Amino acid sequence: MKVTGIYTLNLDAPIFVANPVTHYFEHDPIGNPQPVADCFPLIGSFPVDFSFREFSCQVTFVLGFPGNFLQRYQTMPGVEKIKISLSADSDIDPADEDKMSALKNRYLLAMWDVSRRVLDYFRYEHGFPFLRPMNAQNIAEVSWIQDGKESISATAANAIYVDAFPGLPFSKHALGSKPVRPSNLDAIQKGLQQPREYDVHEQLRSQAREAIFTENYRLAVMLLAIACEVKVKRTFFGATSITNEIFDWLSDAQKVQVSALELISQGAKRVIGVGYKEQFPAMSVALDNLFRCRNKVAHKGEHEYRDVNSQKIKVADEQALLEWWEAVDHLFNWLDASIGKA
Repeated sequence: MKVTGIYTLNLDAPIFVANPVTHYFEHDPIGNPQPVADCFPLIGSFPVDFSFREFSCQVTFVLGFPGNFLQRYQTMPGVEKIKISLSADSDIDPADEDKMSALKNRYLLAMWDVSRRVLDYFRYEHGFPFLRPMNAQNIAEVSWIQDGKESISATAANAIYVDAFPGLPFSKHALGSKPVRPSNLDAIQKGLQQPREYDVHEQLRSQAREAIFTENYRLAVMLLAIACEVKVKRTFFGATSITNEIFDWLSDAQKVQVSALELISQGAKRVIGVGYKEQFPAMSVALDNLFRCRNKVAHKGEHEYRDVNSQKIKVADEQALLEWWEAVDHLFNWLDASIGKA
């Protein structure tokens, strides 16, 4: 006998998808709107199947108009809930309450693990903020089916489109988020089937993203700067290499003092013949200001800095954090393309 448990879970924050409405936010480098071919409809659902332990697992993403995590009564097309279906063969007699209770508890624990895997995937791979670990408050419905199927539907609500929706792809508040497209389904399946470990710099940057959205700029500065340092060091020295161990020993012994900015300039010049500052002076200035502000936060608890160009004292506001985020994102891509392949 095949037993299937289906859990409908409300998301705390949206998973944004490309659709016929919000695709107008997306343009190519010369300003032309992108085609709608690789879009989901406004309403409906799409399933992703994979195996999980002894279960056949299907996660169905239900489309609708989820609300803004930071602002009530604002909605945007996207995934507003997920349905996790877990199926496995069982010879337990449904009349045996103790064994059925143990079976349901096993399914429930598996469901929580699957939900964490799903949220981690979209939190890190697509850059969506506020996808918190779920708890019982997120469960909207639970059903048990023996050798059966369930139909899926979704209902739309009125939508209000706002540019300040946190993590909305193609807006100025995207901060690296990417819409989910039909062409991503294979990658999603692979990512859920074989989840990868997310590096420290990815976790830090994800937290920095949310700190920016909640206007906790001091925390955002610290998280973004530390993420940058971790990424730079791991790119140059490797996460587990002998070189990295020696560098750590020298650093701990205070026999070598080298900053992330020095590594990407002088260090990179030794490795690939040109430093980041020479190639991208404007981005380098933004990174310098980020680390200047980090030092102020660390030593004085104030999110201010002396601007490299004007030499004036400035306060790190939303605009500054958005610029620094773009610079860090650019640096990470450059590290992967240049130093990581050297």
